[in-house]
Amino acid sequence: MAKKKLNAHNKAVINSAVERYYLENNTWPSTNISELSPTYFPDGIPVSPHDNTTAYTIDGTTHRVDNNPDP
Repeated sequence: MAKKKLNAHNKAVINSAVERYYLENNTWPSTNISELSPTYFPDGIPVSPHDNTTAYTIDGTTHRVDNNPDP
């Protein structure tokens, strides 16, 4: 249960950073989430509680986290 909540939180944080990036740059970031670091993630990109790796990617169409199913 805790991993599901952390995963949902991480996705929300990443989606928020994607929106801030768009507002500040008038363009969406690429699907490579590392483009948002360190500006939007000074402490590092959130990692998946599933396996403790940076497994999140951004969907190029929806501009939302599109993978890493709930643990």
